Amino acid sequence: MNRLHYCLGSLFAMVTLYACSNDPKVKPIIPVSAYDVSVWAGKDTSLTILDTAVTGIKLTNSNETIAAAKLEGRKILISGVKEGVAVLTLSVLNEERQGGVTVKVIGLQGVGWRRVDRNDKYPLTITIEATDATFAEQLKKQLTEEILPKVTEGPANLVFTGANNGTFMEGRGSKLVREGNFTFANLKLTLNPAANPEVYTIVPQSPTSIKLVRDRTEEFKAANPDKGITLVKVETYWGKINTPG
Repeated sequence: MNRLHYCLGSLFAMVTLYACSNDPKVKPIIPVSAYDVSVWAGKDTSLTILDTAVTGIKLTNSNETIAAAKLEGRKILISGVKEGVAVLTLSVLNEERQGGVTVKVIGLQGVGWRRVDRNDKYPLTITIEATDATFAEQLKKQLTEEILPKVTEGPANLVFTGANNGTFMEGRGSKLVREGNFTFANLKLTLNPAANPEVYTIVPQSPTSIKLVRDRTEEFKAANPDKGITLVKVETYWGKINTPG
């Protein structure tokens, strides 16, 4: 009797599976290389449609202000625009087939960012190029002392309020150092703490770590016109505070 029950149960499962596979309400999925994607605002990524036989695919985007997307052959080309989430839906014309991709666009907004450039993996990098070699060494030492010793007061941190623009606060430990407005677009960050804006290029290292690159060449050339300065560049690394590690 137990064996009969087992056989009947197996037969029922097979019939159910066959029925589901032929259920017109069950829509086959269009396979893609990933269904969840993270990309920085200002950067591009792409996905591949894995089914080489499917044709006539249509792509719809839930929010083009967050991420831009288009089909190019069997590729889905995605560009991050601003922080947020967009859903891309694939469908096949005249067929009951569908697929969806969730795109998370990463920006600066969040709990905050902590500078992590006091270790070998993320070193503070200051590049000075000038015909006056002695001056170049002195300036490099000056900038290093301006940036690193202050960490003894606590880790440097930045907090941004707003996805593309808003206000920022910079602190060291629990001490507020300065605050002002900021704008962020196409991996360019501008801080406006006073009359002279500071412009940084953001180089993403991962979804939770960035390199901030600030070119200060023109600033120091104007202040030291006789030193033959051709480059003054400062690179610092930051990690998201609310992310372990």
